[in-house]
Amino acid sequence: MSYTIYNASAGSGKTYSLVKAYLEIVLNTPNIDQFRQLLAITFTNKAVFEMKNRIIELLGKFSEDTMLHSPHSMFNELCKSLHLTPKELQDRSAKTLEYILHNYAAFNISTIDGFNHQLIRHFSHDLHLNPFFEVQLDSQTLLERAVDNLMSQAGAGDKELTEWLIAFSNEKIDEDKNWDTSKELLEIAKMLTNENHYSQLQSLKDKELTDFATLKKSLTEYKEQAAQLIQTTALSFMQLLDRHGLDKGAFKGGYLYNFFDNLTKKSPKEPSWGSGWQKDLLDGEPMYSKTAAKNLDTALIDSLQPQIVTYFEDIQNAFGTLNFMQNALKYLPPLALLNRIQKEIALIKEEENILPIWEFNGVISSELSTQPAPFIYERIGEKFRHYFIDEFQDTSVLQWQNFIPLILNAVQSQVNHQTGSVLLVGDAKQSIYRWRGGKAEQFMRLYSGKENPFKVPLNTVNLAENYRSLKQIIDFNNAFFPFVANIFEEGGYRNLYEAAAQNYPKPTLAEGYVNISFINTVQEEEEEEREEETKDDTLTPREKSYCEAILQKVIHANAAGADDKDITILVRTNKEGAAVASFLSSKGRKIISPDSLLLQNVPSVQFLIALLQLLYHPESEDLKAKMLFAFIRANGKGTKEPHTFLSKYAYQPVSTFFADFGFSIETFNQYSLYEGVTLAVNCFEVARHSDAYLTHFIDLIFDFKNARKGGLADFLDFWEDQKEKLSISSPEGLNAITVMTVHKSKGLSAPVIIYAFADSKLEDGRGEMIWYPVSAENFAGFDYLLVKSSKSIENYGAASTILNEQHQQHLLDQINVLYVAMTRPESSLYVITSLPEKEINTYGTLLRDFLKHKGDWNEEITEYEYGSPILAKKKEETNADSYVLFQKGWTAPHYKIATGASLLWDTHQQQALERGNLIHTLFSQLTYATDLEAVLSEALQEGTLTEEQYQLLKPQIETLLSEPQIASFFTDEYHYFIEREFVDSKGKYFRPDRIAYHPTTREAYLIDYKTGQPNPQYHQQLLYYAQNLQAIGWQVKGKYLVYLDEGTVVKC
Repeated sequence: MSYTIYNASAGSGKTYSLVKAYLEIVLNTPNIDQFRQLLAITFTNKAVFEMKNRIIELLGKFSEDTMLHSPHSMFNELCKSLHLTPKELQDRSAKTLEYILHNYAAFNISTIDGFNHQLIRHFSHDLHLNPFFEVQLDSQTLLERAVDNLMSQAGAGDKELTEWLIAFSNEKIDEDKNWDTSKELLEIAKMLTNENHYSQLQSLKDKELTDFATLKKSLTEYKEQAAQLIQTTALSFMQLLDRHGLDKGAFKGGYLYNFFDNLTKKSPKEPSWGSGWQKDLLDGEPMYSKTAAKNLDTALIDSLQPQIVTYFEDIQNAFGTLNFMQNALKYLPPLALLNRIQKEIALIKEEENILPIWEFNGVISSELSTQPAPFIYERIGEKFRHYFIDEFQDTSVLQWQNFIPLILNAVQSQVNHQTGSVLLVGDAKQSIYRWRGGKAEQFMRLYSGKENPFKVPLNTVNLAENYRSLKQIIDFNNAFFPFVANIFEEGGYRNLYEAAAQNYPKPTLAEGYVNISFINTVQEEEEEEREEETKDDTLTPREKSYCEAILQKVIHANAAGADDKDITILVRTNKEGAAVASFLSSKGRKIISPDSLLLQNVPSVQFLIALLQLLYHPESEDLKAKMLFAFIRANGKGTKEPHTFLSKYAYQPVSTFFADFGFSIETFNQYSLYEGVTLAVNCFEVARHSDAYLTHFIDLIFDFKNARKGGLADFLDFWEDQKEKLSISSPEGLNAITVMTVHKSKGLSAPVIIYAFADSKLEDGRGEMIWYPVSAENFAGFDYLLVKSSKSIENYGAASTILNEQHQQHLLDQINVLYVAMTRPESSLYVITSLPEKEINTYGTLLRDFLKHKGDWNEEITEYEYGSPILAKKKEETNADSYVLFQKGWTAPHYKIATGASLLWDTHQQQALERGNLIHTLFSQLTYATDLEAVLSEALQEGTLTEEQYQLLKPQIETLLSEPQIASFFTDEYHYFIEREFVDSKGKYFRPDRIAYHPTTREAYLIDYKTGQPNPQYHQQLLYYAQNLQAIGWQVKGKYLVYLDEGTVVKC
C-alpha cells in the first residue's frame, strides 16, 4: 500500500511495527542501494538514535547463521511477507548491513528539524542566506537583543514607538503587573517562536505603527458606538412602556424592568446573563405573573414581547461588542510592538548571518513549498521514494504542509513499475504538544479519511495490543477512558476515547496492580508553625501532603519487590518535581530528577557563582559572606570546622582569603572569563565527585563566551535568567528513583509509575490568547485581532463558537496528559489525587465518578486497589553508590582542569596521545615553516608547553616540516586554508587540517594530520574531502597524511 497510517495506542509495539515496515522495503529487492530512497522522521534525537540502532542491530542478527535454525520472530514475518527463503533473507540482510555501514551518511533517519536544516542549507542561495549561516538555537538571546534594540529607540526621535511603549507600560501598571517593560515585552515576543501564531503574524509583517493607530481609532469608535447603543436601547424600552402606560408592576418580579432601568444610568455595569427570567423571555413565556394577569392588559403586553426581545438581544450583542473592543484595545499595544520586534529580529539576522531554528518551518513554507518536488530532490542529492513519519500527532500543521508536496511526488509517480509510499504512525490520545503546533485533530482527520492529501487509497492499521502493561492496568484503563469519553461534547473527541480499549497480547498475561488514592490536601495552619526545622519546611501544605503520600507508595512498591530504579514518579510541573525530589532526598532516598541535575544546586557551582558575584562587586560584605558560606557548603579546604573558618576570614579583607589559596582579583582580571574560572577551580580545589557538573559549568562559560561575546556582568545576568534550566543530562543505570513531568515521560515506560498531584482542573481557568478573524474592510486592513479568551466576549459574533472549540481542545489536551501518565507503567500504577473543595471538574472528580460508576465508591474509603503488587525481580546488578545526590556535597576523585603543560606524560599511551595532540595543535598554528620558533615561544609563554616538552618537540616538528613531500606546502609559494569549514552535498560540515592553494595553477593540495597508527579509513576521509571540494570547483592535485606519532608522511 502506498499510503498507510498506523493508529498506535500506548505500548502497542509501534517501534517494532515501524522498524519491520522499514526493513520490508529495504529487503524487498536485491538492490542494496534501496535504503537511500527511504526517509524516516521522528520526534527527538534520542528516538533517531534508537531507531537507527534497532535497524542495525536487527540486520546484524538476521545476518547470523543462527537465524536459519532459531529465527527471530520478525525474521519469520519478513520471510513470509517478502516470499523469501531464510537463506535469501540472511544474505540480503548481510549485504544491506555492510552497505549501510559503509554509506552511513545516506542512512536517512532524522528529526524534522534535522531534515529542515539540510533542506535550508541546500537552498541558502535561493533564500538569500549566506551558505555559512549559523542556526540560532537559543531563542531567548535573540528575543532579548531585539527587545533591547527596540527599547533603545524609545524617546530617541521615534515618537510613534515611544507612544506605543508608554501605552503598553501604562496597561501593565493598571494591571499591577511588572513595571519592567522589557521583561513584559519579552514575554509577548515569545509568541514569535510559537508556530500556532505563525500565519497571523505573517499577515502583520507589512503593517506599520500608523496602521495600528488607524486600527485603534476604529476599535475605539466601535466601542463608543456599542456603549451608546446600550443606553439608547434601554431608553427606547422605557419610552415604549410610557407610550402604553405600563410600569414595573407589569413584569414578573420586576426583573425585566430593572434590567433596562439600570442601563439608562451613566456608566452602567454589565448585567449577568443566562438567568431564568431571560430564558423565559427568549422562549416566549409570559412576562407577567399569573396572579397579576387579571389586573393587566395581557394582550397588549404579549404584543410588545417581540419588540422587547429585540431590545434585549440588541443590548446583549452590544455588550459583546463593547467587551470585545475593550479586549482588543488592551492587546493592541503589545501587538503593535510585536510587529516592531519582528522587524528588529530581521535586522539582527541579516547583520549576523543567523537563522533562528523556530523559523525553519516558516521559511520552508513560504519559500520552498512552491518549488517543484524534482527540483528540491535535485538540490538535496537524494530522491526519496518512501517516507516514514513517527509520532505524527506531534508533527505541527506547518511541518506537515511542507512535507505534502515531496510525499505527493513519491506516491503518485512510478519508478521501475513501483510507486513510492508513506507511512504515518501516531496516536491522537498522546498529542500533548498543542502549544508548539502539534494538533491531535490533524492526525484524526487523516486516519478517519476526512482528509486525504494524496488522492490514493488509505490503508489504516489499528495496533490494538498493549505489549507494555500487565492485565489489571490494561483492564482499568480500558474501563476508565471510554467512561471519560462522555465528558466531550465534540463527537470526534468522544469517539477517540470510546475506542480507547486495548487487547492483551496473550491470554496468559500476569496480573499487575492499580492503586488509586484520594488524599486530603487541606492542612491545619498550626502544622506550619512547628518549631523544629526540617528540610521540607519550604513545601506548601499541598506539596507536603502529596510528598508524604508518595513516600508511602515508594515504601509499598519496595516491599512488593521494586528497586528504586524501577520507580518513576510523574508530576505535572517542574515545581512539583522539585518539591518531590527535595522531600524524598531529605528522607535519604536517591533521586534522579531534572532538579537534582540542575547546576545551581551543586555546591561547587554555587561557590563559583558567589565568587564571580563578589569579583563584580568586591566591596560588598554581603557577597563576601555569601561566598564564604558557599565555600563551606562545597566542603572547601579548611572548612571542617566552620566556626574556626568563619572566625579567620569573616572580619578580614577578602584579599586575605584569596591570598591563602593563591588567588587574587588582579590575576583573575588578566584572564578571559573562561580562563579565570578554571584558575579559580584549581586555586580553591572545589571540585569533588561532581566532575560532570563542573565540566558542564565550565563548558557553559566557554559557549557563552563564543555565542554572546559578553564579560562577567553579562554572564551573571545570563545565569540569573537561565539558572532554572541549566542542567546536565540524566545518567542511566543508577539505582535511584526517577522524578519527571508527564510531558518528559512520553515514549518511556517503567515497572512502577506513581502519578502524583493528579488533581489538574479540566476547565480552562486561565484566559489564552485568541486570534479572532475579522473583516479587513471594517478593521483598517487587519485580518485578525489578538484578544484574550474570556466569557465576557462570548456575545460578540462567532466568539462563543470559537471559545467553545477552544474549551473542547483544552479538555482533550488535559485528558491526553492523563492518558499518557496512566499508560506508562509496566507492572504497577499508583495514582495519587484529591477532591476539590468546590465542585469543579478535576482528574480527582473524574476518578471518583468512575469509581461510583463501577459501584466501588465509598465516602469512607480513600484507597482503592486492583490486582497484586508483586513485582518480579530482574537479575541485574546495579552499583548502589553510583547515584547523583540531590543538593548535597559531592566527594570524590580530584577534578583537574589542566592545560597541556600541566599534564604529566606518565604512561606510554598517554604520552603518545598527548604528544600527538600537542603537535597537532602546534601545526594548526603554523602558516609557514618559518613561523615555528614564534609558535613554540608563544606556547611556552602561555603554559601549554613546558621547557622539557619544547626541547623534545622542536626537532621532531622541524624534521616533519623538512619532509620533501610536504616541505613546499609550508612556504610562501601557496595560499593556505587552515581548518576551514566546508559543507558537503548533504549539508554536513567537514574541515580539512590544511589546504595549500596555488594562485597561478589554481591547484590545491590536502594535508591532514593524524595521531596513532596508520589506518585505511584516513585515506577514505581524504578521498571524501577531495570529492566534495572538487564538487564545488576545487582542483585537488594531491593528498597527504602526516602521521605525527611516527613522524612519517604518506601520499594518498
